[in-house]
Amino acid sequence: MPRTLPLRLFLFCSLVALVVVPTTAGAAAWFAVAHAQKSRLDDRLAAAVSAVRVFVARPPSESSRARLQARLTALRMNTVVSELGGSGKRPLYTSPGLTAKTPAQKLQAAHTSPAASYTIATSGPYHEVSVQVVYRPLDRTGRWLWASVSALIAAAAALTAIFVLAGRWLIAPLRSLSEAVDRIAGGDTAVESVSNSRVREVSNVTEAVRGMSVALREAERERRFLIGAIAHDLRTPLFALRSYLDGSKRGLGGDDYLARAEEKAAQLEQLIGALFAFTRVEYANEPVHLEPVELGELLVRCVESLRNAAAAKQVRFALDAAGDVYANGDAQLLERVAGNLVENAIRHTRPGGEVRLGCGCDGGEAWFSVADEGEGIPEAALPRLFEPFYRADEARNSASGGAGLGLAIAKRLVEAHGGRITVRNGRGAVFTAYLPVHPLGERATPATVFG
Repeated sequence: MPRTLPLRLFLFCSLVALVVVPTTAGAAAWFAVAHAQKSRLDDRLAAAVSAVRVFVARPPSESSRARLQARLTALRMNTVVSELGGSGKRPLYTSPGLTAKTPAQKLQAAHTSPAASYTIATSGPYHEVSVQVVYRPLDRTGRWLWASVSALIAAAAALTAIFVLAGRWLIAPLRSLSEAVDRIAGGDTAVESVSNSRVREVSNVTEAVRGMSVALREAERERRFLIGAIAHDLRTPLFALRSYLDGSKRGLGGDDYLARAEEKAAQLEQLIGALFAFTRVEYANEPVHLEPVELGELLVRCVESLRNAAAAKQVRFALDAAGDVYANGDAQLLERVAGNLVENAIRHTRPGGEVRLGCGCDGGEAWFSVADEGEGIPEAALPRLFEPFYRADEARNSASGGAGLGLAIAKRLVEAHGGRITVRNGRGAVFTAYLPVHPLGERATPATVFG
């Protein structure tokens, strides 16, 4: 996932860019133009002084004055050249419009032109010469113009970059999100093509929409599977029930057909009860009322309630419960969990076999365990055993009337308590539910889960 930045930081950086970039560009243009103007002025002053050097290298004449005047005019310079001696200055050359006495002071006072002064030592007829060069002031209007134009260009470039980034990071992803939400509302949950964004808030919404799309697809898959599984599980006993009733109506089978019809009706009732229980657990958010639950007593009640079912299959119970093992849970819901596990163990234990139950504490957790002496569970089926309607042995569960929901209900009820449920193979299948221990049971004697 690309790195993202908060929306506030993006807006702050955009505002700073709109202020800093034009200001920097304008200041840079100002100083660049000023530097260029100063460089050109220095070159002109150097050329003017060089022309004066040529002029004073020999005694002045009309032709030399004319050449100096032409050169200074070309350079747009005015010059006063004076010989320095013991008696003061003696004028040698004065540009038209200047006086030899105070040209610089006079012009500067009038705010027209600045002046630069030089002293030149020569090897010609004059020992030392004073030069005052008067020039036009630097063009500040040009600086302001270049600075303003540069600032406007930089502002336009910064604004364009901000619009491009906003379009790529904000507008395009939001438009894509809007289209994705419309597709989801229309029943199409395939929104993997939603554009990514570098803005954190938009990126978070994008990930949320993608997650919602995946959850909706999974929910739709489970809904279709649930409907198909319900139809499949109810159709078989219902078809058999209708067959037996039709046969009994025709006088076939006698009491045997009625007994089998009653058996199929009980199977239907069991399936509908399991479906109702699963619906309450899965979708109704059944509340959990926490209280201290003594797990030994819980297992005893389960054994007593299922003793007839075990006796019908010649299955024995073996209870090994440590004393004072208290879990923090809802007694009614936990009894449903234990009942599902014990009923499942009776169903899969061979006739004459044994179902072993136990409870204890281990590592700060309270647990109870139910183990059967059946054929065990295929290793490939263990990871999926708690999925709704999943059956490790389809034929066996259909024959026994199981809907494949008992273990799914048990898992969701245990997780609603903040616990977990595990399964492994021992002599048969061993189911163990781990629950938060209640303070009343923290001093219980630790016990090991049996196999």
